[in-house]
Amino acid sequence: MPAYEPVRRSRIAVWHKSPLYSALCFNRMIRERQSGSWSTGDYKPIASIEITDEELEKLTGQKVLWGIEEGLGEWHAVGGLLPSGKQIEIIKYLDSLCPKSYVIRIDRHENTDSVLSEVLTLFGLKCEDLIWNSRET
Repeated sequence: MPAYEPVRRSRIAVWHKSPLYSALCFNRMIRERQSGSWSTGDYKPIASIEITDEELEKLTGQKVLWGIEEGLGEWHAVGGLLPSGKQIEIIKYLDSLCPKSYVIRIDRHENTDSVLSEVLTLFGLKCEDLIWNSRET
């Protein structure tokens, strides 16, 4: 048996040695945001990925939080800081047109390409694993 076993779910492959492997890697690289607001006051979406809540929890090592936003309905999300210190939020709205897709958001004034590259590297993803990304525009 190889040291790493691929587990194919949705559109991404998660590589792991044990159930804690992904959580430990993510926790080492992403720290929970201390504040619920963006540094510059607003965000922008940079990509979308189809993944379940359970897969996102395994990938990030964080429990998916949920709540209700007036006018948008129920949301599920995780958030934190990338190793570069950039804020990130991965969120989905259950009442949206794509309720199974999480949107990756960053601060409005960050460089989209550099942060997207960091996110892809951190999660071991390729652009092809994403449903949509800002590089496709």
